[in-house]
Amino acid sequence: EYYGTKFKPTVISGCQFWLAADKITGLDDGDTVATWSDSTTNGNDFAQSTASKKPLYKTGIFNSKPAIKFDGTDDYIFATVGSAVTDLDYHSFFSVFSYISEGDWHTVAALGKGSASVPLLRYFQLDDNSPRRIRIEGKNAANSNITVAHGSNVVVGTPYVGSAITGTSTVQYLNGESDATHTAYVLDDHDVDTFTLGASSYPVTITPAQCYIAEAIFYNRELTEGEQNRVEKYLGKKYGVVIP
Repeated sequence: EYYGTKFKPTVISGCQFWLAADKITGLDDGDTVATWSDSTTNGNDFAQSTASKKPLYKTGIFNSKPAIKFDGTDDYIFATVGSAVTDLDYHSFFSVFSYISEGDWHTVAALGKGSASVPLLRYFQLDDNSPRRIRIEGKNAANSNITVAHGSNVVVGTPYVGSAITGTSTVQYLNGESDATHTAYVLDDHDVDTFTLGASSYPVTITPAQCYIAEAIFYNRELTEGEQNRVEKYLGKKYGVVIP
């Protein structure tokens, strides 16, 4: 069932949500996605009720597996998450994604404040350089940068296994390789409550990304190196991405 790895993300402790496009049922290629259900028992389902802002379910995107397509204009889905996600010193986030096009500040995922644009932690965001780089950016309530981990240049159309691991620092990994490191973004220091996929924050759609997302996994702790490698290997094998 888990693509030869005999593994699923919930066997590692601390998994707060696990979204996998291939676990969505009842949708055909091109259908809109109103709810992306959490495959843990925590009930952190991601949803979008506005018809024009719903992303699309697309088949055969990564290694013949489905993914969710965001239009880069106003599509996004979100979940209001509780203290098991927000009141943390350390955490780990994984996603399988690709950019369909690129633009300044386009963002795959973010954890922010539902009633304001900051504070905000953006995962796998593009910067405004030429060529654009994939990065992690964290801002406080005064809109000052806490974390800016600039990584590799983006390659449009390339599938990435992205890992964002925060312990004593925040580290971005792409396809199993350490890619960028900066000051740790400690979630418990900031008043965040909403996790968004496809854009930077809710309710205002800021810097939306035209992208595919096939899977997203969040742990409420810094995983060990061995645990991190298990998650990355699982995702790599499933979606046809080489992980060293």
